[in-house]
Parts: sequence; structure tokens; C-alpha cells
Amino acid sequence: MSQESVELIHATVEAWQREEEAWAAPVGVDVEWENAGYPAAGTERFGRGREGFLNFMEQYLATWGPYEATIEELIDAGDHVVVVLRETARGTGRAAIERDAAQTWTVVDGRIVRYRMDRAKEEALAAIRS
Repeated sequence: MSQESVELIHATVEAWQREEEAWAAPVGVDVEWENAGYPAAGTERFGRGREGFLNFMEQYLATWGPYEATIEELIDAGDHVVVVLRETARGTGRAAIERDAAQTWTVVDGRIVRYRMDRAKEEALAAIRS
């Protein structure tokens, strides 16, 4: 199941970056999320429920003018998939930023049940272990 989860999350993240509606198909009804790494203005820091999560992800993208994220690494961690990203973005009226981020997606029975954003791969892996 792990390789299937990695492939699912890889496709999900790429579709989200292209702002395709299909990215949300595997998101579970009771998904939990936490933005521990980069709270963005106008977005919730954590929550539960599909609609709230989809809104959070949409608001996160809307925070930035141009936004790009390059997947640098996908880590199979059992039920979890850690996506190490390099984000490049510009906020309204702000200078461009370039930063690392790590998304942890938890997949159970082909459904995304948890999402967490951290600043670095090490933080994401530590959160999984705790």
C-alpha cells in the first residue's frame, strides 16, 4: 500500500499546484489538517473536515501572487507520505520568497485522512514519530 500512497500523493500535490479540481478527490470527509510550519494570513492554522480543508488549501494558494513548488523528495513512511518542497512565491506587495517546506499526508484505505505542513523534512519526520 505504501507505493500506492506515494503515487496518490504525488499526483494529488501536482494537481493541486495546477489548481485542478481533481486534486481533492482522495480527500476524506473527516480529514484533519495542521499548518505548523507556515501559518498564512487569512488561513486557519488547523481544523477538521473536508470542506474546511479544501478552503484552507485554496486560501493558502490565494495568499500568494505567483506560487510555484517543486517536489524535491517523496518519502514513504508507512501510512504517511512526506513531500519535501521548494516553494517560490510572492505575496501581494511583498518581495519574493524561496523556502523549504515539508507536507505530511496520511493515507488510509486510499483516502487522505490527515495533512500537516512543517518547515523542514526533519520536523515532519519527528512529528510522525511522536
